[in-house]
Amino acid sequence: MFKLKRIDLSSFKTSNVTNMTHMFYKCRNLKKLDFSSFNTENVTNMDLMFFNCENLQTLDLSNFNTKSVTNMGWMFYYCSNLKEVNLSNFNTENVRDMEEMFSACKSLKSLDLTSFNTKNVLYMDFMFDLCKSLEEIKISSSFNTEKVTNMRGMFYFCENLKSIDLKKFNTSNVTNMKWMFYSCKNFDKLDLSNFNTEKVNDMERMFYSCDNLKILDLSNFNTKNVITMKEMFLDCVNLEEILISLSFNTENVIDMEEMFSGCQRLINIDIPLNFKTENVKNMDGMFYDCNSLESLNLENFITNKVTSMKWMFFKCNNLKEINNLQNFDTSNVTNMKWIFNDCQNLAKIDLNKFNTKNVTNMERMFCNCKKLTSLDLKNFNISKVTNMKNMFENCCNLSELNISNFDCKHVNEIDDMFLGCKNLQKLIMPVKVSSLDKENK
Repeated sequence: MFKLKRIDLSSFKTSNVTNMTHMFYKCRNLKKLDFSSFNTENVTNMDLMFFNCENLQTLDLSNFNTKSVTNMGWMFYYCSNLKEVNLSNFNTENVRDMEEMFSACKSLKSLDLTSFNTKNVLYMDFMFDLCKSLEEIKISSSFNTEKVTNMRGMFYFCENLKSIDLKKFNTSNVTNMKWMFYSCKNFDKLDLSNFNTEKVNDMERMFYSCDNLKILDLSNFNTKNVITMKEMFLDCVNLEEILISLSFNTENVIDMEEMFSGCQRLINIDIPLNFKTENVKNMDGMFYDCNSLESLNLENFITNKVTSMKWMFFKCNNLKEINNLQNFDTSNVTNMKWIFNDCQNLAKIDLNKFNTKNVTNMERMFCNCKKLTSLDLKNFNISKVTNMKNMFENCCNLSELNISNFDCKHVNEIDDMFLGCKNLQKLIMPVKVSSLDKENK
């Protein structure tokens, strides 16, 4: 079937056919199909019907009677050269599955779905994903999403889509919004005012690389059931403001890795009282490369379950103040690699209450903290630390450093630990410095 270049369907009698699933599956060399004589009135299944028909450029399905169809999942998947598809008479009122329906239709610029009635659809995950040329999706009020439970990756990589009318989207039953607007680079605004997110449990990479978004109003978001917000706003490089309210409840979230990472124009993050972190285990790179932030108020942060904080404030090079660091419970943290690396404007860091008993990696922990003049780390327990490479590298204004209680017995990597500390005048060392001595020899 893979080498089939043409097929005459004029003699096909399909009036009694109920299943057309996989019918033209991977007919990669087909360039044209004439369905003018097709009778589809009894068909109930059309999933994967044109799967990977990558040389089809046009499809006229205007005579298709789809009133009995319940499954259209993957129907046009990877029809990568399809430029035009006529769905004007599609009756989708009984369809339950539209998962990946147009996925990887990379040449489609416009989709007219005004005939679609989606009142019974349950699955819309990856429905338009990788439609990289798609500029417009026309939908009507009959595009009803009230029963949809999964919108994961729905507009994934629709990088040329400039807008989509979401005002009538009913998301009250949706549980998964992971990757929903992933790399929608041309959206300059998103109206999510009608979004009901109270059942959603996954928002990972939801707005990843939405490059043109400047403001995100999530004030109506109810996130009480969300478990992961990993990379939620990652690389929204032009985002200047995120509006969230008390309903942005994070009490069940366990993963905030790189949540705001790469939000280079974000000047302020207004963290409400309901932004709770008592169940979070991962804060790796949470504010990484937020290089316009000048202050952070982390007063509500409870970190007793966090096991990793590597890169947490890395490249926050305009950050002058971090409020509440002194109350961080870091007793379960094992990795602090690069945590303050490139915080070039931090003049003071109070780490007196940091519990580092389980930390194994402190590589580049304070590297390039150029405004620090003193650091008191006498309370640091480094008994499990093995890596201190470049720990204080280029702390060029650091004049006083207290590491008097450092137990270096397990440290085996200390390369360039003090490199570039040209103003260090007072260094209070531990009594046992075997690892440091060994390196110096």
